[in-house]
Amino acid sequence: TASKADTWVTPKPGTDGALALAIARELLIYDGGTNTKYDKDFVDNWTTGMTDFGSYLDGSLDGTEKNAAWGELQSGVPAATITTIAHKLGDAFADGKRICIDAWSGPGHHTNATQGGRAICALALMLGSIDKPGTLFHPLRNSPSRLPGDSTWPAKDGWRLDGKDDVTISSDPTPVY
Repeated sequence: TASKADTWVTPKPGTDGALALAIARELLIYDGGTNTKYDKDFVDNWTTGMTDFGSYLDGSLDGTEKNAAWGELQSGVPAATITTIAHKLGDAFADGKRICIDAWSGPGHHTNATQGGRAICALALMLGSIDKPGTLFHPLRNSPSRLPGDSTWPAKDGWRLDGKDDVTISSDPTPVY
């Protein structure tokens, strides 16, 4: 994938999540904060917690702003490069370009994969890069409940993300063995 990249960086192992947080912060303070570059409509309609996430990024919650300088200390990627990446991503989003951010290629195999992956996925969410052509999307998978050749998504039932309705939670606390 490096050969396809506009900018290739090599963060210290296990710091991909910190790099993503710094990029997210830079998206929020793009042009000094007067012109944020993220998919506000997508975030407002399909996610929760952006206010708290923004407070975490700006340091309101723990006293440490997750800006490009912080990202450099954590990841080893120069602050100017982090800002450049954030601006390229913000501009690409504003221009309607496809953005694909993958959390599982390498970062998903580290001991901090859960938290690092969450930070990387938050960046993808901020850029509206979910379930659109050219971005990350949930591929249709074969399963026992799907007929051969059926490529339709099941309807959402409000319980499971994949729309399956075969989950029943009993009110009986007796374990079943």
